[in-house]
This record gives sequence, structure tokens and C-alpha cells, in this order.
Amino acid sequence: MASAVCLTGYVRTFGVPSVYQSIEAVRRSLRAPLFAVVSNDDGDTFKGQPRAVNDTALALARAHVRVLDWRVVSGADQFVKLAYCATIVEAHERRERVAFDWVVRLRPDGLYRPVPPGWLDTLDRTTVYQSSNSGGRRTCNKS
Repeated sequence: MASAVCLTGYVRTFGVPSVYQSIEAVRRSLRAPLFAVVSNDDGDTFKGQPRAVNDTALALARAHVRVLDWRVVSGADQFVKLAYCATIVEAHERRERVAFDWVVRLRPDGLYRPVPPGWLDTLDRTTVYQSSNSGGRRTCNKS
């Protein structure tokens, strides 16, 4: 089962080794390409990024994460970033003549564990899954 990873959000803690290592661990365990649409500016004062993260720190972190496509956008909310990432994933599918069964969204400021082999095969394909701290899961219609 083919999957892709969309990394969307602010990069406030992406430069922390435990964060970028956990993101790479998930990407590797899914054997998935990673597409990133992130912000690095002073627009996230609510969550704690009052200014841009140092480019050197980001470059060091990015050297440890295999990112197929990295886009930095300013002034976009999480839904705009996610939609932009979906557009990039769809363009990749057309260009490479591949189809992803799942797209996993990660944030660039979270800690993650690798997923067990075959984990995605156990999920219901008519359901949109969210983390437990953001409302659980929602069933959708098959298209």
C-alpha cells in the first residue's frame, strides 16, 4: 500500500534532533515520500514562534530528513498549507504515474514513533483519521 507524508505547520521546533529524527523515523517506516509546506516567520505567536527559526538550524535538521519537496509559505493557516501539500502530492502522482492510498499528515513540531509494518492496511479506507487530541476519527463517503 503506497503512502505519502505531508509535513505542514510552523517549524518552531523542527531543528530539535528528537523532533526531526522522529519525523524521519515515521517517513522511513512508511517507506513514503515526504512533502513539506511550512512557515518560518513571526506569524505563530500563539504557539511560540515569535520570529523566524535560524536558517542554519533548519538546514542541519533538513539534512537528516529525506524531504522530496520543501516549500516555505508565509501568512497561510493550517488548512491552506494542507491544501497546498495535497496539490503537490497530486502533481507528483500525475508526474510519476503513481497513486497513493494514504496521505499521512505530520506537523514539523511533533514527536512521533515509527508505524508498525502493515499498519495502514488495518485502517478503514472510508475514514479520515485524526489524532486523539483533535477529535478522533470521522467517516466519509467513498468516492
